[in-house]
Amino acid sequence: MKDFQIRYFLAIVNNGMSFTNASKVLYIAQPALSRNIATLEEELGLELFDTSNKNTIKLTTGGEYMYQFFTKYMDKLQEAILKARKLNNLENHELKIGVLSGWNIPEISERINIFSREHRKIFISIEANDSKGLEWGLFNKRYDLVIAMSSQFDDKKNLNVKSLFALKHMLLFSTSHKLASRQNLSILDFKNETLYVIDPEITPLAKSFNEAVCNLKGFVPKIKLMPNLDSILLALESGLGYTMLDARHHIIHDPYYKHIELDLDAIQHNISAVWKKDNSNHALNIFLKECLKLSGGKDK
Repeated sequence: MKDFQIRYFLAIVNNGMSFTNASKVLYIAQPALSRNIATLEEELGLELFDTSNKNTIKLTTGGEYMYQFFTKYMDKLQEAILKARKLNNLENHELKIGVLSGWNIPEISERINIFSREHRKIFISIEANDSKGLEWGLFNKRYDLVIAMSSQFDDKKNLNVKSLFALKHMLLFSTSHKLASRQNLSILDFKNETLYVIDPEITPLAKSFNEAVCNLKGFVPKIKLMPNLDSILLALESGLGYTMLDARHHIIHDPYYKHIELDLDAIQHNISAVWKKDNSNHALNIFLKECLKLSGGKDK
């Protein structure tokens, strides 16, 4: 039994007994949420939800008891963590960083490595997440700092957004694609192929960006929305269509795929460091100044 499974259970109850609402709040797919709840019930040896009425979901008697227990447990756990940090004098010496899933950013990794050696009293945790997960984590104190595309946060207030470096893009297809053996390919060779794009509910800017790129090149793409990158890669491995990714993605080094670099000077994206203006974490300030050579303020 994992703490995140408990959080999922509480989120369903606290969001109108709705798996759909909870999945949106948690930024995870509803099937994944259902699987985790099923695993939790299996480990507990009891059903938490009564689904005998298709129109109404409610807690079983045992589920009501576990809801009360888990609510108290999560509150006590958070209190214990905060107290332990104070006892170790680490409350203001932890830095939580989120990075967009799939990115290969050795420049940042090396800086973090050096910073950790120079500041051994600052504990750094770093994890990958999708774009919505990074946004949610930033506003819900899961992350002090995220490394993401700055365009994702253009309409968000109370944030500092600082560019680190420009982001290039590529067209990706597999070695089993019918065009794979041809030389000097361009994006126009793929205009009649299916363009696989992650659903905007998961990655909000993906569809509009892909459409803008194709329009810039003079054609309207045949877009098929997919739930995640793994699903896209499965399609590509079958020799179907293509996708567009930023050139920082580690898949570029996979020998089973080919890529074409895209010249998109008219559609510029940057990899940026993003943090909340009201974040008072002293470790964050040290990291920004020493590791990223940044201070407050938003790029114009």
